[in-house]
Amino acid sequence: MGKDSQRSTAHPMTTRAASIPLSEGPSVEGLSLIHSCSEAILRSNVRPILFITCVIAGILASTPLAIGAEQEPPDHVGGLVRIDTYDHTTVSIDVFVRDGDDNPVTGLKREQFHLFQNDSEVPISNFTVFSQAVFDPHSPESALGVDIKAGDQARLDEAKPIYIILFIDNQFLRYSDRNRVLQALRGSVEEIMRGPVQIMVANRQEKLEIVQPFTDDPRAIKDALRLLRMEKARLDDRDEEHQRIEREIQRAEKNKSHTRSGREQEISDLFTKLQVFVEEEGYHLEQSLSAIQKTTSALTGVTGRKYLVYVSNGLPLGLGKDLFHQFAGLDARTNRAALDLPYNRKRHYDSLAAAANAQEITIYTIDATGTYSSTPGIGDSESRRSTAAGAIDRDNHQMSLRLLAENTGGLAVANSDDFAAGLDRIRADFLTFYSIGYDIDSCGSDTVHHIEIKLDDSPNYKTRYRRTFVEKSMQSRVQDDVTAGLFFDVGENPMGIEVTTAAQIKVTEKQWQQPLTVFLPVPSLTMIREGDEYVGRSILFVATRDLDDNSTDMQRQVHDFRLPVDQYEARKTDRFPIFLRLLLNSGHHRIVVGLLDEQTNQISIQRIKTTSPDED
Repeated sequence: MGKDSQRSTAHPMTTRAASIPLSEGPSVEGLSLIHSCSEAILRSNVRPILFITCVIAGILASTPLAIGAEQEPPDHVGGLVRIDTYDHTTVSIDVFVRDGDDNPVTGLKREQFHLFQNDSEVPISNFTVFSQAVFDPHSPESALGVDIKAGDQARLDEAKPIYIILFIDNQFLRYSDRNRVLQALRGSVEEIMRGPVQIMVANRQEKLEIVQPFTDDPRAIKDALRLLRMEKARLDDRDEEHQRIEREIQRAEKNKSHTRSGREQEISDLFTKLQVFVEEEGYHLEQSLSAIQKTTSALTGVTGRKYLVYVSNGLPLGLGKDLFHQFAGLDARTNRAALDLPYNRKRHYDSLAAAANAQEITIYTIDATGTYSSTPGIGDSESRRSTAAGAIDRDNHQMSLRLLAENTGGLAVANSDDFAAGLDRIRADFLTFYSIGYDIDSCGSDTVHHIEIKLDDSPNYKTRYRRTFVEKSMQSRVQDDVTAGLFFDVGENPMGIEVTTAAQIKVTEKQWQQPLTVFLPVPSLTMIREGDEYVGRSILFVATRDLDDNSTDMQRQVHDFRLPVDQYEARKTDRFPIFLRLLLNSGHHRIVVGLLDEQTNQISIQRIKTTSPDED
């Protein structure tokens, strides 16, 4: 079973974590115990989590089943039907085709599309044209046009639900701009939610808040958006500091009466203030990008079409880029590129887009600034340099939004005060597109494939689609299922695992240990014969989430199970136990456990809810 497996002949039935040494314990009521505990602090983005794993092994008091010398034991026992990860997989890519006026194009045929994976053209196996009629049965539009390999696939694709996250980033929003977009969103909710659509509303203030969990009720979404109109928009405060530094730079440029040493000190002081400002901006950017990624994790492992609509006044691609541009003008010796480089955050956006692509999430961005008539430094009586800096600031904040949208197949709504029209363009993507499929031979490991789609004889048409497809290993699929289980009742339990809880143990006024036991039926695990033992291995995944939508990082442990060959038949009605202890804050929690049988690739998911008392 691998170099990290440990053998034990003293006890007929064992289960152990591969990285945990075992020591013998006492025998209690016919159960000979091997007991060990490992304790570690595992940190998440939210809080430290104490995760204690106790592995117990023993023999139940019963009569062993003798196997005659003339009968050779089988090479392997137990387990469910193997799931082959090296078979053919059909990959579906949603392609949005628009004409020069940005109207949807639906009359194209399969032979007009050419699909390339990793620069090599591959045959198109499935081809479906989706229109509004698929999602809205009352639509006057014509019915779905279908030309695909298997007729049943069309109906299956039609039934795919749509999940939309509305993410309102108040850390990067101005009050008046935000409320204009919220009003447009509320006016578009009814239209957007026609068909199998569920929407979640997320808000980022000092921390991430799920204002409205996923629902198909338009009134609930409207109410959530109405509540957000009362929230503080925090970009207004940072605008004041931004303008103050800008004015100081402009005064320093005009006032050159200082001595050389005095001038150098003035510039040095200004640079210190500028650094403090951009470091604060960088902190808020990091928190916002983290919140976006955390929010999209709610859709990990969920089957359906998945979208994120992100609303802000833009995000800085380079921190303080416009201020550094103005500051460089104070001294001809200053290298602007050298100032910008340490504060460039493009790789952070690339990483976020890659994560969204891996989760098959398309990102749409809305720049709430509109036509930028009210942007600081634009349209006022400041100098031409300030106007130029304002243009740099606009481009700097829009480029990030375009990058996120374009790299995930979405679009960016910018430079327009007609937000309703922008939302109509986004809604058209939800309802009108081509689903193009192709077959690949799965390699069974995490692999990124690059996608390109070309159209014949369509120079005026624009195409948008996800540029990458991520093929996932079985372990990654389990992690996706566990993460999805924190938000949805998804995941199956073919191995019949059971998760039970025991009384919580108080640690502090606000923290409690929650003991758990995961039971795995012996026949559900594939066990391979190694000498006089059967050996099986499973991989355990655990994650938690509380009502404040704080969730832990995924925890993974490998467990080996050993059972003497001559004891297997007698033990088939038993279960392997794995003991866990989680450190939880006060409040309500959802705990999801996933178990993977390495031999069969079978996955079992179990969810439980628990409440830790509040001692206030």
